[in-house]
Amino acid sequence: MTPREYVDQAIPHEAGHILVGRILGIPISRLDHVVVRGPNNELLPGNFATKTLASDPAAVHITPLIVLQAYAYMVGGGLAGNIVSRVAAEEYGLEKDRADLKVVSTKTLEESGRTSKTGY
Repeated sequence: MTPREYVDQAIPHEAGHILVGRILGIPISRLDHVVVRGPNNELLPGNFATKTLASDPAAVHITPLIVLQAYAYMVGGGLAGNIVSRVAAEEYGLEKDRADLKVVSTKTLEESGRTSKTGY
């Protein structure tokens, strides 16, 4: 994947997290982008990350179901952003989202946008 392709897929992905999170009341604090140096000292795009409230495995059992559901939908919003924009998601970012989702839900990332309340 070229640096431009990486940025092009990251934009709708992170926008999906931000949009769904804001709609559902999940606090979104910022969007981070790490810039790295390439082998010829050129600037290359590194990781993107939407900074939000963290899912704390120790607190899941006392977190209201509605908050867990909103968080799960926000996590799934990244993949939804890629799907809606018809820009394939980058697997590295999806793996991070899958790990975040597992903290609060038994659903897969692909299922997290459904309205069913089972699996939480």
